[in-house]
Amino acid sequence: MLNRAELCDLAARVLPADLVSAVERSFWTPQFGPNHNEGPYMDSHLSLVIETLEKISRGKVRRVVPVVARHMMVMAVREYGLVTCRIYALLHDVAKQDCMTLVYADGRKVAVTWNEWQAILFDGGESGCASLVGDGDAQTRFCQEQGIEKISYFQKTENGQRAHGRVAAEWLRGRTDIPGLVVRAIETHEIAYQFGGKGGINLPLFEKTFGGWTEAEVGFALAVNYADQMASLDTTGKPVIEDVVWLARTALAARDLATLSARLEATPQLDVARVEKALVALNGSRAAFQTETVEQVYARIVAECRLPEVTEVQIRDALVPVVEAGLSDELTDRIVIEMVANGKLSAETGKALGGFNRLVRPALAKLG
Repeated sequence: MLNRAELCDLAARVLPADLVSAVERSFWTPQFGPNHNEGPYMDSHLSLVIETLEKISRGKVRRVVPVVARHMMVMAVREYGLVTCRIYALLHDVAKQDCMTLVYADGRKVAVTWNEWQAILFDGGESGCASLVGDGDAQTRFCQEQGIEKISYFQKTENGQRAHGRVAAEWLRGRTDIPGLVVRAIETHEIAYQFGGKGGINLPLFEKTFGGWTEAEVGFALAVNYADQMASLDTTGKPVIEDVVWLARTALAARDLATLSARLEATPQLDVARVEKALVALNGSRAAFQTETVEQVYARIVAECRLPEVTEVQIRDALVPVVEAGLSDELTDRIVIEMVANGKLSAETGKALGGFNRLVRPALAKLG
């Protein structure tokens, strides 16, 4: 792991000069509570994030992550490169100092600025600020004595909510010297917690968050969410990554859904309305593609939505009364062609039929 001096040297080498001081200041962000026991200050978390991303580049990802998702992560980190990964790691939590909330054991939640936190430490220390600032053990004891249960990096204020990832992304957005993907990854680097918190596959949330991203970009998002959770240690000193596993499973389910939709669209003689209903149900399922492969889901939907196959002779026989009522040869041929090929009439033909619809539809319905 990199120590603080090495992190400072890295920041000076890979970041634009005007961002270095803010990043170095962020190293002192306090960590206290059940979720960040890798060290009393955020530099320990950043060092672990960098170490994890470097491991991913070497192909090392925990096997609990689905194999296809592991491949996506490794390929993305290698494609975008470790310099981009290190830029991301140094910047992703830079706004935590501006979004701190002290959560007390009695239920109070107090949003504080960085200066207010410094003042709290100064007032709480027996010998003033110097006795607490920079002393991780003293800071931990102080939090315990004050009844602080944890330090959060999300604020609810009179003006709304402040999430540190979103605040950092807004601060960086539009810069030409920071890759746009890094900014988007910073904005979404904690999205995995929402997947784990809701439980199961969540395709609507995935589409809302990552709709329009390329596969490589999604792989990068998976990698940084994974790195963030691997670098956040619980009270036993271990990472808890169930949330990012659900994010990875959902990413693969989204790929499967796109593949399935394309196959169904290319399949003739299906009831379009019933297919759409089946896809909507699948999109909302918490178990989508967890017990069925794409091929199995495809076969099931096709079986449920297949329109009846009819021959040209059957169709023409059914249309005899309509032809006698004045249906033209041209429209009759169109009906035959579409029914044989697709098992249904197109919207264009239905429009062309006009008043004949009231005769044609019941005649065709008798075919089953």
